[in-house]
Amino acid sequence: MELSTILLFFVYAWGFGFILSWFDKSKNIYEKNIMRLGYGLAFMGFLFALFSLLKIPIDWRIFLVLAVLGPLVHVLRTGKYKDIRSGLKARMPSLNILLLLVIFGVSLNMYLSGAFSYPYLEDDDPWSHASGAKYISIEKTAYESVEDNFFLYIDARPPNYDGIMGLLLQTSEKISDVLKTFNSMFICLGLLFFYFFAKQVMGSANKALFATAVLAMLPAYFTHFIWSHTLVIALFFPALYAFNRIEKDRLWIIPAAFSIAGILLTQETQSIKFAVLIAGYFVIKTIVRKKIDWYQLAAPVAGFLLSLVWWLPMLVRYGSVRYMYKWGMQGYPLDYVSPEKYVHPSITEYWGMLGTATRQHGVYTLSDFFTITEKASMMNVSIAIGFVAMSLAVLGIIYLALKLRKTEKKREYCLFALFFFAFTYLGANGGMHWWSPFALFSFRFWLILAAAVALLAAEGAEMLKQFLKGNRMLQTGLVILLLLMVFYTSGDAKWEVNTGQWGPGGGWVNAEELQGYLALTQLPPDTKVFPFTSQRQGRAGERIIGLDKFFCRWCEEENDYSDWYDRDVENVYDFLKRNRYEYALFDSHIIEQEGVNESNELLQRYIDSGNFQAVFSNEGSVLLKVE
Repeated sequence: MELSTILLFFVYAWGFGFILSWFDKSKNIYEKNIMRLGYGLAFMGFLFALFSLLKIPIDWRIFLVLAVLGPLVHVLRTGKYKDIRSGLKARMPSLNILLLLVIFGVSLNMYLSGAFSYPYLEDDDPWSHASGAKYISIEKTAYESVEDNFFLYIDARPPNYDGIMGLLLQTSEKISDVLKTFNSMFICLGLLFFYFFAKQVMGSANKALFATAVLAMLPAYFTHFIWSHTLVIALFFPALYAFNRIEKDRLWIIPAAFSIAGILLTQETQSIKFAVLIAGYFVIKTIVRKKIDWYQLAAPVAGFLLSLVWWLPMLVRYGSVRYMYKWGMQGYPLDYVSPEKYVHPSITEYWGMLGTATRQHGVYTLSDFFTITEKASMMNVSIAIGFVAMSLAVLGIIYLALKLRKTEKKREYCLFALFFFAFTYLGANGGMHWWSPFALFSFRFWLILAAAVALLAAEGAEMLKQFLKGNRMLQTGLVILLLLMVFYTSGDAKWEVNTGQWGPGGGWVNAEELQGYLALTQLPPDTKVFPFTSQRQGRAGERIIGLDKFFCRWCEEENDYSDWYDRDVENVYDFLKRNRYEYALFDSHIIEQEGVNESNELLQRYIDSGNFQAVFSNEGSVLLKVE
């Protein structure tokens, strides 16, 4: 991974975050500048949507100028260098910040070690993200043709995740490196954002640090699986953090609104969950204070209106929400799964989408929450919390319930933490119990449930510390012991899952076909490779792009040439030379469809023509060099 691309990533995020929060006078430079990364990442989603609408190229040079321009204009306009200098000036961080950075570093090392332990992308989603990011990096727009609809995760889906990856790819050679590196970065930045949000609402840096350590160890809080959820959930915490600060300064409506818009422009179903979460938080604040804070209400409203820069054009392009979902999101039916296969027999009717990774007839039992977690796990979401963390969370529920008579601010937090857990717990069981029939990809709730559990676990630990009140050394020893126990019952399993070998996903006919595609890794990045396959060319094209080579699956001529099998060898050769393809790959799908003998005869005709040379072959694939 190029160091320059990593540096540019932080320049983009921090620069845009500074633009949204130039007025922030917080004395803690680490808190102020780390949270700016969150606002900036959210703001980039708005820029991708706006640039696509206005037909401004999504070009890294334009983004760099804009990111640097904001801080520069602030300095020139005010004549004050303090705000910029405070972000660069070295100050000794507190012990809590040092420990927080250790959590960040260890987690990032874990995720990167696993992601880079094999040369391919895992499962299916990452290959599609690679294709969308490649398209944005070259075409410099997040819009595609309605008639073609090649990409699963852009148009009509929101553009922020693939947009950031595509922007970073413009200064990097390998899409696989970009996806693996920055997907892991999003997860770990989410830990930093969570810490400062937890510190804000809990009123204690120590409890926030404990909660963050627990969250980092919970298997349910992300594997290194590559998908947009890593970014969208990371953005939850800057949005809530800025939302809370509106109470003190109305200018915080700006970063709060753009952060909320960024969530809506990153992933659609998690956005709905965030909407429920922030609506519940607002209602709690209103009830406790017995008055409506109209400025806090303005932030989510403004965020929604800002997000229409993407969603309104999508609605116009596709004609209706239903058609936008069915066509723009690759034809998934609205229920997405077969109820007979997934809904628990205790339910006669449910509402929403279960998602194919929700446990079949899947009642989640206490063992999923209170066990010493197993090493085996699904790649995208680990359905596990751990005995010690969950036990602490139960104690936390009791502890917060007993504190409801405290001050107004404490009541707000207590009610929010309890609501956070109740909502995510019900969501994780959505469609699987008669008492929770509302399903919105139930298995994905575990990612958010982990954050609620971490907050409650910190309160549970605080409750236990009260029994040792007055003895700071014993309290410290207790905290260390609890964290070690959480690691034993949760963190160890998470480490094993995330540093182990994962498979390349479904759709591969056999191991030989995978080896044929992996032969492409020996070629220079962006070498043009045409897929000779009987499967939908888009899937083969995604694999070629995900292995850092190039096939223009969105180009008109390439798509018209999906009938290559019915054309003579000379015609195919002329097409490949005209479009500067250097290699062509026969995969196992064509062998499986046509049979071994017919495929061998076809392949032999290509070689006998003198225009192709076999440079790699096995029983499942052949890589031909175009002479």
